[in-house]
Amino acid sequence: MSITTVDLAKILKVSQGTVSRALNDNPNISQKTKERICELAKKMGYVPHGIASALASKKTKSIGLVYPYILNDILFARIYKGIEDTMFEQGYNIFLCCTNDLIQKEERYLQLLRQKRVDGIILTPVTFPSNTKLLREVIKEIPVIFLDKYLPGLSTHYVVSDNLNGGYLATKHLIELGHKRIGFLCGPKVTSVRDRLRGYCKAIKGYGLNLEKELIKPTNSRYSSSLDILMKEFLSMEKRPTAIFAFCDIAAIQAMEIIREKGLNIPEDIAIVGFDDAGIAENAIVPLTTVAQPVYEMGKAAAQLLMDVVNGKRTKKKILLPVKLVIRKSSGAGI
Repeated sequence: MSITTVDLAKILKVSQGTVSRALNDNPNISQKTKERICELAKKMGYVPHGIASALASKKTKSIGLVYPYILNDILFARIYKGIEDTMFEQGYNIFLCCTNDLIQKEERYLQLLRQKRVDGIILTPVTFPSNTKLLREVIKEIPVIFLDKYLPGLSTHYVVSDNLNGGYLATKHLIELGHKRIGFLCGPKVTSVRDRLRGYCKAIKGYGLNLEKELIKPTNSRYSSSLDILMKEFLSMEKRPTAIFAFCDIAAIQAMEIIREKGLNIPEDIAIVGFDDAGIAENAIVPLTTVAQPVYEMGKAAAQLLMDVVNGKRTKKKILLPVKLVIRKSSGAGI
């Protein structure tokens, strides 16, 4: 039979309200009384009733994490670890929801998390099309932190890497190695990729090179077969690029495979730079030069920012985490 606050109150000859306040660390209860009640509760194996505790504190001690890919995303484990480490310290549980980047799934999970009355949500949103109307409603009710990408026009907090500077560093590196025709293998139309493209353009223009539209190849997915088509378009150009900057490591490694299939060498014929510094970069057939994102720190920052908002602390709306260029053999920097 489980022990209740009524049982504890009878044994200690105090009111049930005194027991409840002591167990919830109410400042109006003396430290001596708190210790006496908490010691007995622990000794008798008292377990708080989750629903009652939530009603009393107006907090469920749970958050939702809504993320596009879990099984296929090589960065997710480190992002999740950063979030989980922080939330565990705060005594929070996490509802993990995978949208597969589908708007219908995102909508269903957001509605479910509202019903669960979670204290907050960390969300990597589906961007096109977006649940803007629903998200505006949710943001009015529940603190929402965007992670990795955000939706312009929605007033909420977000945590991202410095993608613009990352795009600039990658392109600058290739330019300084002597490359004048640098292709950008561009990804989906999301804010993170858009900012990497802006960094690419900034470096091209800043070094006085021509910004050629034919050297920017957009695709809708990291895992799409269209990457093959785009790389073949690059390789069939009369004046093909001598270097490729890919918007993520997966796309960079896929590009490397196509280059090698064509009998070309990396970096002698075409240099490659990626973005992420996921585990696959260092272990690629030709170790990949890439821009490293601090993904564990992104997870921790998003979780801590959410806790600050939940607890009513004044916070920055935007947290921009630094990136760094990790130079390996694929760019031909003499390593």
